[in-house]
Amino acid sequence: HFYSAFNWRDSQAEMFREVMSGGTTLSRIVNRLRAKRDNLPPFWLTEYSILLEKKRPSRIQIDRLKDFQTALGVADILMTAIREGFGGAYLFNLAEQDTWGVLANNEDFRIRPAGWAFSLVTALEGKKLLSADIRGNPEFRIEGGDGNSPAGLSVPVLEALAARGGDIVELFVLNRSFDTPHTVNFELEGLAWTRAQARRLGPYELTAHNDDQGEVVRVRKLPAWDQKSGQVVEFPPRSVTRITYSTGPGR
Repeated sequence: HFYSAFNWRDSQAEMFREVMSGGTTLSRIVNRLRAKRDNLPPFWLTEYSILLEKKRPSRIQIDRLKDFQTALGVADILMTAIREGFGGAYLFNLAEQDTWGVLANNEDFRIRPAGWAFSLVTALEGKKLLSADIRGNPEFRIEGGDGNSPAGLSVPVLEALAARGGDIVELFVLNRSFDTPHTVNFELEGLAWTRAQARRLGPYELTAHNDDQGEVVRVRKLPAWDQKSGQVVEFPPRSVTRITYSTGPGR
């Protein structure tokens, strides 16, 4: 099991940074184990999600387990599991009233923010991972160390994953920043692309949810562009973006 962040901060920005350190913490755990033992089998996440807990006395913040912040935390953990070659990962869970789950209820099957994040990232299924590197990637630090992430942990602000299937290259970028957009100039080395189509989850208020507010949080399709329009893309804070590049002729 792995949950982020298992603590609480009164500051919304600090709490968000704690949540968004989950993937980096997971990667650190896995690579420390790999350094100690050779030929380990693939890791599995039998259960993962977000858990916010106030201390003294201990109180799990149930109302904060279904919102947009949870969605970005889920994307962070799932993208890390894919990058680290996990054999599988089970998001907790399908539907649970008022708390976790990808669905808000069993009546209209409204998708929760975590469900939107999960469905966006699963476009990587069946595709071959490619190297994705962001030069000059800024970082933030975790100071407290009272949750699942250790004190002093440095967390990259941008997380990128790329994969290819046939004539399609998928690029995913997660912006872990609370309030700062970041602009990136992408190069698909060795590949010529003709068209790009982006889909984005965020940015929304971190407490936004779909349970009783309608479909406030959802993935939005952005206008497509071609290579003549350039390769510079701005990623807003608190967002995960999927860009689909068509590399075949006339596509």
